[in-house]
Amino acid sequence: MDLLNYCRRLPSRLSENQAKHIMRQVVLAAKHCRDRGVLHRDIKPENLLVNTDDVTIKLIDFGCGDLLKESPYDTFAGTNAFIPPEWWLQKSYQGRPATVWSLGVLLYNLLCGKLPFAGEGEVVSGHLQFSRGLSCECRNLIHWCLRKDPTKRPVLEEILQHKWFSTESPPVDGAGSIYHPISGLLRRTPPMDDQVQPGWLNVTLPAWLAVGCTPSQYVYKYHGLGLLWEALFISVKRLLQKDIHLSLLFPASISTVPAISF
Repeated sequence: MDLLNYCRRLPSRLSENQAKHIMRQVVLAAKHCRDRGVLHRDIKPENLLVNTDDVTIKLIDFGCGDLLKESPYDTFAGTNAFIPPEWWLQKSYQGRPATVWSLGVLLYNLLCGKLPFAGEGEVVSGHLQFSRGLSCECRNLIHWCLRKDPTKRPVLEEILQHKWFSTESPPVDGAGSIYHPISGLLRRTPPMDDQVQPGWLNVTLPAWLAVGCTPSQYVYKYHGLGLLWEALFISVKRLLQKDIHLSLLFPASISTVPAISF
């Protein structure tokens, strides 16, 4: 499904940690295009496909795209809500800073649940109102990407190196977890086989009950079944008398009987 519908199915707006996971992939996709001389010109939630199993992102629909050039573009192609102010003021824009502007609009939209500007006048004025709770680093990055002067916006490498991407945001409403909109599951991505450390448990559960957790955090919260899972986890921990982590496998059949192996 596309990112717009993915976000609509979430029980709440994305946390900053979840937005980082998505935005890092989008910036890398834009960089991949730029490095190959391609300008997408329409980066928005509807043009980002989400794999709901691990929230990997794919940039699609190059119908508005063009070859990247150093000279200004004098025709606009894309979505009006993502038009940069230089287009309204000069009827031209440079490809690279216009891409960064669209990334700023996207990040604001993901975290605030709305577009940053209602029309041409607000875009030109550049006044931003943030939702409560956003970190200073996040606000700083959005402000930087949405600078009115295109020459003062960051390049894609500077976005990836920004402090917001290198710091862990406070965990709020399942921050750092992945919500599966089809099954209604909030979980952490289980480690790959080569990441499982000695002493870890390998637990096979029905796909609708699969969840990753650590002894200090239970990220599965769904219709009270989280309490059942927590009780199971604590019982196993007490039985072994040691701290454990869980690595989960996801079988296709929901009739699989839970099994624990050492």
